[in-house]
Amino acid sequence: MIASLVRFQLLLWALLHGGVELQYKTSTSLLLVLASLYLAGTTSFVSFSVTIWRTQGGAIEEL
Repeated sequence: MIASLVRFQLLLWALLHGGVELQYKTSTSLLLVLASLYLAGTTSFVSFSVTIWRTQGGAIEEL
């Protein structure tokens, strides 16, 4: 995950190398925000899945 993120940043840097440095910084910040949202979403999804699994397990045990 982190390695692919670094590769993506390097690719982004290569694409924006001829552009303005401010544009690169903005793109990098946006990329970091998106990565943070992605990680937060993944964590929420995993905990949500575990909650569902526990609920289903509890229901099966009650039966």
